[in-house]
Amino acid sequence: MNKKIVIRVFLDSQRVSLPQKLFGMEGKKRSDDKMRAKILKIVVRVAGVDKAEFKGSDKSQVEVEGGGRLDPIELVKKLRRNACCAELESVTPAKEEVKKEEKPKEAATTTMLPVMHWRPNSYMTVY
Repeated sequence: MNKKIVIRVFLDSQRVSLPQKLFGMEGKKRSDDKMRAKILKIVVRVAGVDKAEFKGSDKSQVEVEGGGRLDPIELVKKLRRNACCAELESVTPAKEEVKKEEKPKEAATTTMLPVMHWRPNSYMTVY
C-alpha cells in the first residue's frame, strides 16, 4: 500500500539558535538551495521512496510518496541526523490514480487469400 508522507523541514535561514539571538553570532550557513538539494538526496536514497518533492508556499515541506518498506520515523531521523531539523506532519494513504478503461477497438475484418507460389518444372503449390 502506498503512503503519502509530509515532513516539515527548517532550513538554515529559517532557524536561529540561542547564541545567535543573545550575542548576534553568525554561524556558518548554507544557502537554501544547497540545503534543499541535500535534503532531496537523503530522502531519495531511502528504500521504498517512489517520488519526493518540495511543497508549500515557502518550499519548506517535503512530500514523499512510496510504499513497501518506507518508514516515516526512520526518514525523519535520517533528515535530523544528516541535514536539518525536521518534523513529521502527516502520513496518509496515497490516492490511487483512476485509470479509464479503454474499449478495445474492433479489429478490421479482412479475408485471407491463399498464397500461390510458382516453382519451375513443378505443379503450382497452394499454401
